[in-house]
Amino acid sequence: MLLFTSASPRRKALLQQIGFCEGIDFKLFDIKGNFKFNLFNKRLKIDEVKKLVIEAAQLKIQKALDDDEFYQNLDILGRKKTVLIGIDTIVYFKQRVLDRPLLINPQGIDKEIRNRANEKVRKMLSQLKGEDFSVLTGLVLAQGDNPKNKKTYCVATEAKMKQYSDNDIERYTQTGEPLDKAGGFGIQERGVILFEKIKGSYSNVVGLPIYEFVELLQDPLFEGRVTWRIAEKNYSENLPVTEGTPELSVVSVGDINYDISYSRLPEQFFSTLKPPGQHVRGEIKCSPGGTAVIFALKAKEEGFKKCSVLGVIGGDPLGKSIEEDLNRQCINTILPANYERSTSVSLILRDTREKDTSITITDSCQALSVDDVEKASNDIRKADVVFVSGYCLTDQNRQEAACKVMELAKENGQLLVLDVHVDMNKRIDYKRFLDLTKGKVDILSAEISTILAWLGENEHKQDDWDFLIRDIIPKLKEIPTLLLRTSSYSHEIIVSPSGILGPNELDYFQVSSEQRLGYADKRTACILYQLMSPRILLASASPRRLELLRQIITKNQIEILSSNHPEEIKEGETPEERVRRLAKEKAQQVFQNDKQYSPNIRVIIGADTEIVLDGEVQSKPKDNDEARKILKKLSGREHQAITGLALMDARTGEIKFNDIVSTKVEFKTLTDDEIEHYIQSCEPIGKAGAYGIQGKAACFIKQIEGSYTNVVGLPLEYLSTILESEFKISIWNLNKVSNWEFY
Repeated sequence: MLLFTSASPRRKALLQQIGFCEGIDFKLFDIKGNFKFNLFNKRLKIDEVKKLVIEAAQLKIQKALDDDEFYQNLDILGRKKTVLIGIDTIVYFKQRVLDRPLLINPQGIDKEIRNRANEKVRKMLSQLKGEDFSVLTGLVLAQGDNPKNKKTYCVATEAKMKQYSDNDIERYTQTGEPLDKAGGFGIQERGVILFEKIKGSYSNVVGLPIYEFVELLQDPLFEGRVTWRIAEKNYSENLPVTEGTPELSVVSVGDINYDISYSRLPEQFFSTLKPPGQHVRGEIKCSPGGTAVIFALKAKEEGFKKCSVLGVIGGDPLGKSIEEDLNRQCINTILPANYERSTSVSLILRDTREKDTSITITDSCQALSVDDVEKASNDIRKADVVFVSGYCLTDQNRQEAACKVMELAKENGQLLVLDVHVDMNKRIDYKRFLDLTKGKVDILSAEISTILAWLGENEHKQDDWDFLIRDIIPKLKEIPTLLLRTSSYSHEIIVSPSGILGPNELDYFQVSSEQRLGYADKRTACILYQLMSPRILLASASPRRLELLRQIITKNQIEILSSNHPEEIKEGETPEERVRRLAKEKAQQVFQNDKQYSPNIRVIIGADTEIVLDGEVQSKPKDNDEARKILKKLSGREHQAITGLALMDARTGEIKFNDIVSTKVEFKTLTDDEIEHYIQSCEPIGKAGAYGIQGKAACFIKQIEGSYTNVVGLPLEYLSTILESEFKISIWNLNKVSNWEFY
């Protein structure tokens, strides 16, 4: 059993990558303390730093032995069956050490502490811009029964950053990823796009040098204490990903009523009504209604695959009718019917004149508790969009629950949309609104008249666009994206971090009176779906390429459509010419196939990766014999991993980029047993060069020079640069939460 003095999730992921199982093969312990007090604020030679970082790792083991939980586990597991592991990683730059900007867990920290840590991130990344530096990890492995019997090693990886911009630094800082990482970057996350190249161990930059770690574990000193699982099968490695558009989901929070509506009153009915009144014949429509229901139904119409409503449904016959009707329309009701409550009923009378006046008489039994939200927490965490009705904030019976929903959405990275109801300003002032939302709202949907009233600007007209853009929108800077409409729904203006779109004329007066019901919700759902739908099409069914792309682009911005292009070898073609050609042809085939992809797709990515040894392509093995031959060739040798990359404009079919990226890879000398065990894992089959550097083969890689992601199959460092230079698309804007571009 391996006992780690670090609880780093990044190190845990690396251990699992090479087959170790948490709780069975290893345990992680969060040993706290100042282990690098001799490293900071001093100019140090690299040999001094190597010595001190090993001392820091050793100190972690000593500190762990004084920790009650660690000590108890040592006794329970058996000291003679355990290996104690101290590990510490730092960034060494210009004779100084850069550590983590935040030395505590980033979750739930004070705003002032976070701001100070962010300033450290900005300073570190500004220093590293365009520079060479080293990542050093001290490793100490000791016997559980005799910690003096140990092996130590310091692993150094050289790296170089791009000449990234100040905007890149700021946008990366805003992600929160750099806070708990040495040097203020995470190469295994979006921070990879800041890198130009590395030389040495990639996993060392993540926090655990796998090759060196495994070499130390194989020392006779630890014989019988480690369980090796390299031969265990991993079939999922070679399963193709599902093609198509990502399925987006929404949770809509608000009113759930039984609506009785009459939407065919004569034109200008209310303005011409006189005693003793008029007798009007027509059709009465009964159906589920309310803010949550209407938005969920409209979201379903616009393309959201899974739509759920969170609100109270009574346990009476009307409540049952609501549940059945919504389920027929494939809307999920999160909370079960509450037999202690009655169903809310709304009577809606609506005319069809220019301003489309309506009168609603409501018997409201709405209420929502924090306990209700807890019951719905799993649904909220899984959703892409959480829509909250403004009525929930102005209703004291639902306000606390609505705030809890917003907290959950913010914690889990969901897109939070708040719908401001008409005259909300009369129920709650703008300062109180900001206090309740506290920066959690990503999108605000509202009528301009309510916003003007909120800000005390009632005397201005809703369609005074110059005034709105110049004086009002800057006052709403706390909210990243705004969907603002006139009360008559004649025009709409959209404000996002990337700019202002509009005012745009709407078609409200061209649609039927029945279609006008829920018009604003339909517009909001339509904009959400368009902005959240894919921008990038990956012309590959490779699970590894998709996983890489998701490292820097949110999943809903990526569509998969395999080209199924034959990868034939042409006589006289060099490996470099071949991968470049195949990448281009894969993109072209997808484009030419009747454009069977989403209308918002901007870029098609084609890629082909090969392993080249002595100028010859090492094929993708179809069986164990082929894999065995290739691995024996690579053993103890240096080879090239080359990827042909093609980026096409999905609207015109023009290839904007078509070139190759090459990375040097050095293998250790493999024993016959290591080859056989690796083949038994099923990883080599179907992979270029018969290995996956992102899997168990990481144990075989002594070092790389260039791009690690290129060896996996898609060079993210270069891809991000090309998207910016050729398409003017920033990676930071391919994020569902608020950093959108309007294309």
